[in-house]
Amino acid sequence: MIQAASIHDAAMQSGQFAITLRDRSDRNRRDVQTFDAVITTTGPGHGSILSSQPFLSQLHKSGFLLPDPTGLGIAINETSRVIGILGPNPSAFIAGPLARGTFGELMGLPDVTNHAMSVKINIAKLLAVSDFDTDEG
Repeated sequence: MIQAASIHDAAMQSGQFAITLRDRSDRNRRDVQTFDAVITTTGPGHGSILSSQPFLSQLHKSGFLLPDPTGLGIAINETSRVIGILGPNPSAFIAGPLARGTFGELMGLPDVTNHAMSVKINIAKLLAVSDFDTDEG
């Protein structure tokens, strides 16, 4: 499904992300959907990202994610998993410029692409050991 919307709010509910989407064509319409994982590729306002994006601000206030120590993005570990007050989250990843506090400058397309491929591999490894594994060969 493809939906033209922006994220209005986000929260954790029963181990899933409850995301409130604001419809692009009808700004008053809001739908809540739940997801097992969320990938954010928001950029480049890195220094104020946790206050300028309402859904990230809410996740920060709840302790689900933290700013990285350099103030350049979101705190993540070496496998690009989000770090919150309880430590790394196994199902939340950051790809692209918001990971530069951990991986260095990720502003050019080749850098962002390479990092996104690395995140893809980590997600594939996660799915390979999860209940979603359908490979019987």
